[in-house]
Amino acid sequence: MVKSLKSLGRIIDISEQNIARIQTRLKRQKKFLPVTIAENLTWDEFSKINVSTPDLPGIVPDAGRTRTYPDGPAVAQIVGYVGIPRESDGGEALFSLPGFKIGVHGIESRFDEELRGYPGTRRVEVNNVGREIRELKPRQNAIEGKDLKLCLDLELQKFAISRLGEAAAGAVLMDIRSGEILSLASAPTFDPNDFNLGLSHENWQALLNDPRKPLLNKCLTGQFPPGSTIKMVVALAALEKGIINSETKFFCNGKHPYGDRTFHCWESRGHGSMNLE
Repeated sequence: MVKSLKSLGRIIDISEQNIARIQTRLKRQKKFLPVTIAENLTWDEFSKINVSTPDLPGIVPDAGRTRTYPDGPAVAQIVGYVGIPRESDGGEALFSLPGFKIGVHGIESRFDEELRGYPGTRRVEVNNVGREIRELKPRQNAIEGKDLKLCLDLELQKFAISRLGEAAAGAVLMDIRSGEILSLASAPTFDPNDFNLGLSHENWQALLNDPRKPLLNKCLTGQFPPGSTIKMVVALAALEKGIINSETKFFCNGKHPYGDRTFHCWESRGHGSMNLE
């Protein structure tokens, strides 16, 4: 195998460190499971490997699929992203396959099994260098995952993200007649496509350590004081229970003691006598 790896190294860049890592992986992993040597190759590199396969025993070029998020940054915190399974994710046989990824954030994580579908199977005979000789049984084709349709309006979502810009903020737009969430924008955002190609340690740390928390969906998990928007909720509840009516008056002197604290109005002298309106 070392000879094959060195031959492959004349076609694509494989460091001595990577060769050592691959050899260690080969010793630990079950013999019938393949080990990924390189991925995200250019078409030119992939073509050269295919032409050279007679001189690369044990190496099988294969084309796979990957996630693509065409509007990635606009919906990053909602859709989420996929990643390589960890030991804590369980021991499904699928998880051992090279290149296999599962949802680890957002919709990708919540509906992972539905989106993933069901795997197919092949039973083949190989020779002593791992080359396929024949297929022993008819293959069982994989079943594609389900489509998932959200109520989000993509154009509204893009508009909200563009208006929030680089500020640490969130914005939600709801259709009050149906309860559908039309926009759930959280900023700053990130590009989930970066996770498909393998995020570098430096870029991952930059996302984690950014004080504006780009990985956090501020609309769902951020904790922020509601500000004056809470006044309408409290007023409606008080009206419904008959505690006040539209003519009830209150006097604002600029401060209000509660417990061991005194809360101050933004108008230091207060607003004087006020009714609901």
